[in-house]
Amino acid sequence: MSRSHLAIAKNDMYVKQLDVQSFRTFEYGQVQFSPEINVIFGDNGAGKTTILEALSFFAFGRSFRATQDKDVIQFGQTESRLRVVLEEASRPTELSAKITQRGKQVAVNRVAKKSLSEFLGHLYCVTFTPDDLAIVKEGPDQRRRFLNLSMAQYIPGYIKDLHLYNQLLDKRNQLLKAKQTDALPVWDAQMCEVAARVVSARRVFCAKLSEYCAAQYTSLSKGAEVLTIHYATETDAEAVSDIADQLQKALVRAEQRDSLRGFTSVGPHRDDLRLLLEDQSAARYSSQGQQRTIVLALKLAVVDMMVSETGVYPILLLDDVFSELDASRQEHLLSLLTRTQTVITATHAQDALPRATKAFRVTHGIMQEMT
Repeated sequence: MSRSHLAIAKNDMYVKQLDVQSFRTFEYGQVQFSPEINVIFGDNGAGKTTILEALSFFAFGRSFRATQDKDVIQFGQTESRLRVVLEEASRPTELSAKITQRGKQVAVNRVAKKSLSEFLGHLYCVTFTPDDLAIVKEGPDQRRRFLNLSMAQYIPGYIKDLHLYNQLLDKRNQLLKAKQTDALPVWDAQMCEVAARVVSARRVFCAKLSEYCAAQYTSLSKGAEVLTIHYATETDAEAVSDIADQLQKALVRAEQRDSLRGFTSVGPHRDDLRLLLEDQSAARYSSQGQQRTIVLALKLAVVDMMVSETGVYPILLLDDVFSELDASRQEHLLSLLTRTQTVITATHAQDALPRATKAFRVTHGIMQEMT
């Protein structure tokens, strides 16, 4: 299944150039990438991952490392600026962002966009980092984050609904903390309408993800175990209107408890992506090797889904992951590199793949192309 999808994909999109200013350790930098394999090497802390972070910002609309946008601003500066030039079917597209202490401003071809939903969708990427094991090992927030970052890139309207839901949730929590429960019904109706769309989109996405991921895990593990995925949410309804009704009833049932605790205990912000190996919790019972295989299967499944639904390969951003994988998993990942633009970080030059078309060295926030 996944192989047939991969075979029909076209690599029409790649990053031609990246400019960064006052971003993390970089005062200023400009990089001209190859549309094939790019390797960035340097010591730990030199700024290799920062380049991947800057690239992924244009796919996710946020950093995959920082909890707040302002965290990426270089110390002593008031703002950061990012810019990429994409080649899409031989037509250049410019994406830019200014990140300040108060938020961010984004533009496409120098035309300001009022929302991330208008900005996202030009660049797709899938990241692989050693921290991705948290998707399996840690709590539901890590798995929801994985879902949100994956879905926001190409699911129409998802990021807009998620942002609106979070705004309404914050307001509801403020009312709970202030013990102003009389005002809850008005907010609950609005919040559940948006929440239902978020839940419905996640359910559709996770059903497809489960199919693709199971196939990838079977291939990676050579059929040693069966991986299943289940989207765990408060409601079993299918239609958006029915989901909203069930969520609203659940909020009413939980109102007294929520008022005592001062926060909302029902909704998509509490949902989970359950990962099961042979019907057992992967978080509790899987080995570290199995966890790495699960993460790799999840990420490769997202690649397959993007290719199937958009016809374009996402850019692969690999942050020192080859040292984390055994030979068979490395080979599985390497099979993708001939199909799409890839940026790989490594600590040592000898870790750079021989097939790399460009290599860069990073030293103290300065990046130089190797000749």
